[in-house]
Amino acid sequence: MLQDVPRKMIENNKGVDLVAEDALITNEKLLLVSKDVNAVFTVDLYDGKVNLVGSFPESDFLSPRLSAKIIEYGDEWIFAPMNAEKIWFLNKNTLAWRSVPIRLKSIPLKIFQGIRYQDKAFLIGANYPAIICMDMITNKLTYFEEAYKHLEDKRKQLADGYVRNDYVQDGDCFYVASTLSNEVLKFCMSDCSYEWIKIGNEENRYVGIAWDGKSFWLAPRNGRAVVRWDGEKCVEYKLPQIPGISGSIFLGCIYDEGKIIMPGNEWGGKTVTFRIDNPFEMTVLPDRYSFYRKVSSEVIVYQTIEGNITIKTKSSIHTYPCKVPQETWDEFKRTNRANIQQSLQKKLYTENKTVNLADVLTAVIDEDKVNTGV
Repeated sequence: MLQDVPRKMIENNKGVDLVAEDALITNEKLLLVSKDVNAVFTVDLYDGKVNLVGSFPESDFLSPRLSAKIIEYGDEWIFAPMNAEKIWFLNKNTLAWRSVPIRLKSIPLKIFQGIRYQDKAFLIGANYPAIICMDMITNKLTYFEEAYKHLEDKRKQLADGYVRNDYVQDGDCFYVASTLSNEVLKFCMSDCSYEWIKIGNEENRYVGIAWDGKSFWLAPRNGRAVVRWDGEKCVEYKLPQIPGISGSIFLGCIYDEGKIIMPGNEWGGKTVTFRIDNPFEMTVLPDRYSFYRKVSSEVIVYQTIEGNITIKTKSSIHTYPCKVPQETWDEFKRTNRANIQQSLQKKLYTENKTVNLADVLTAVIDEDKVNTGV
């Protein structure tokens, strides 16, 4: 566990930015999966050093959002497929990859969340029309499709996923909030029973769920209201006016030391926070994030759109730039046979923090001409 040390920020303005989709604490490090490209990397918890680990086999180097959830089991890290077409496993000791194929492999943005329960992993479909239970001893997959079928008509109308980022676990059950309706799914992992529970106004839809020890808090998908639900009754708290904002603006919902945080998404969102003892007094902040995760009961990890990674415990905050030297990045691309030119021929790609215009120019014209004036 991260030691209790004062707030620390390391400055480093040179290098290639890495933007992450998820984080897992393992072996005194953060293990992260890239949002922009096909890369897995670590950040040291104590000095912020970034180490490139590997790339998913069978995917182009420019493939974005291959996984959004990492689960640790024994000697392996398990990557739930988001845009990847398989469940991928990476051995922590040998760094060897293996995979398990899934049905409906071509669906984009399949899974945002997964939960380890005993010797099983439950992968919660976002755009994927099922909850996948994987026996981590036999690798057998079981698909629970019925849980989502009653939302199919609303999904056709709204063109949104079934659920998004957050879950709350209570013993052998987990709770996830629907982005399509005013419902929360309660799924019991011990016997795979489930129920949908209506909460709040019929027009509500939700983007995240958190638990403060007494009540659930539901962040809105559609900008209506924040909902507190104690398991029986619910109360709604209207969002403050946020000029120029329409549609979804939050990544999810996080409970942290008496506060609810609804982090702003990177697509023009805003962050809204409030204390649970005074939810009528909400604060709107311009902060936006690549991801914002409660990775354990005591640790929250988030990355701003500027690229800085923060690891927050009850008594310490570490903030690091998520960068690698250019020469390290170039060597990583060579080692992993990254062919940017080949990737660009397959699909249109948008410049981002990790792959910039210089990378593209180097891929399509002679390297010695990249810095030549035109």
